[in-house]
Amino acid sequence: MTQIIQKTENKTVTWNANLRSRVGDSVTHNSKEYTNTTGKNSEPGVGVDWFQTSVDGVSPTESDSKTLSTKTYESYGDSITAGQGATAGNDYTELFSDLYDLTNTNRAIGGRGIQKSAQLHNANINPIDNTLTSLLVGLNDVRRGGNGVKTMSKITNGYKAIICNQFLDRFLDTSIVDSNLVLSGTWINYNSASVGGKNFGKYSQVSGNYMEYTFKDSNLVLAMICSDGVAQVHGSFDVSIDGGAAVSYSLNNKTDGISDGADSNTLSPFILYFEGLEDKEHTIRVTHTDTNNLPINYFGHLKQPKFCSPIIMLETARLNAAGYATAPSNASDLIINELNTELNNVVGLFNDSYPIFIVKTNDFYDIDNVGVDNVHPNDIGYRQIYNSVYDAFKVVIDLKAESILQLDNTFEGENTFEEKTKINNGLEISGTFSPAPTGEGIEIDYNSGIAYFTAFKRIGAIWKDIIIRGKDVIIQSSGVAKATFKTNTVNIVIPTYSDDTAAGVGGLIADDMYKTVTGEVRIKI
Repeated sequence: MTQIIQKTENKTVTWNANLRSRVGDSVTHNSKEYTNTTGKNSEPGVGVDWFQTSVDGVSPTESDSKTLSTKTYESYGDSITAGQGATAGNDYTELFSDLYDLTNTNRAIGGRGIQKSAQLHNANINPIDNTLTSLLVGLNDVRRGGNGVKTMSKITNGYKAIICNQFLDRFLDTSIVDSNLVLSGTWINYNSASVGGKNFGKYSQVSGNYMEYTFKDSNLVLAMICSDGVAQVHGSFDVSIDGGAAVSYSLNNKTDGISDGADSNTLSPFILYFEGLEDKEHTIRVTHTDTNNLPINYFGHLKQPKFCSPIIMLETARLNAAGYATAPSNASDLIINELNTELNNVVGLFNDSYPIFIVKTNDFYDIDNVGVDNVHPNDIGYRQIYNSVYDAFKVVIDLKAESILQLDNTFEGENTFEEKTKINNGLEISGTFSPAPTGEGIEIDYNSGIAYFTAFKRIGAIWKDIIIRGKDVIIQSSGVAKATFKTNTVNIVIPTYSDDTAAGVGGLIADDMYKTVTGEVRIKI
């Protein structure tokens, strides 16, 4: 077997205007650290090609990096996630999708809040799916409801509903007849999906009715539907597991009933999550303790973290003074901070092995990079939000300067590398094959000052095709782009001369291309 020994030393250089920057390169500038996200080289902190990776002198650690195992992506939220105010291709979800070559379904709806995001997530993400999702929502809720107790409860339970749904391994909709589910008393079918829940469920109107669910797992999700206490009044209940002491809860006054123009928010998801249970058979009993409606949506269980697709949860960006003054105007920096703290608290309820990425949006976003409405970001603002997502969700195989990749064992019998392969801001193979390779393959060598990249079939010395793949393919010479191949266009940099004679004086030889001042392409004869 081939032995691969890798020694990597990450090297950060000082930025200058002549750098040949590539995506993932790191620089320091004005005592701050930046990483390139576009392959271009505007000034860090001024242009949009670099994102700052140091905040008050603190850089992200390797533990911030995770592995991406899916190409399907769905984004949830309000008008900022929908990209309002961004020019085509410049909202943060599109930039993120382009970076990782993801297929993005953007399910965000402008003006809506957490209840709508939970409803859509429950409807579209199911246990069999392997879908990366992102969520940026809550701004509209606090702009309308401030930090009222019922508004914050609605947001908290919405966050929990979405996280649980992202990681569901299996669930039992209580409208389904199942041997593990026992219903005592009369329970009536209920459409949970219409108010942010998942599928259907059942509700009770009689005190003393109960449901018992038997399961074997170390975690449990109890999903229900709560009410605002004004237009809708839902009931109280006790929960006991394995006959232990009952804990009392209420579904009432857990959502704010503040309309977003389409959803009344009088009903919303309510989640109880239990983890750390012994991995054996358990029975949970939910007992109705009054005569108000008690809707139980489902009992469910989360996958092991290693089998879960990630969820990216963005902290809500603060607004400037004009943005806060724009109706509805019940938000403030203090309330946005409280909202983001609540998001972090909800994430803290789950085992930290689950792939939940919290995005520190306000570490990157400048509140004055907004459009004319003072609420939605402009293109620079969207780029900054994208940079914050990239910072939280780096998927990097990082072989930077000074890396050495040593192959020091046998290949196909007697074929060996006699010297080292060096990766040093590029790829250089110094040394020779001994003996020469046989069969088909790719050979990279460097002889007499010329680098050769060859696809071959050694038997019969047959050259093979080389296909270069990428979103844009750019051919450079001495750091300058000479040809760019895009989806629908080809741009080739060729010199301009008035005629064949002038081209010869300029140094061109026969068969070289040039163009005239009118744009006519010619061949030097």
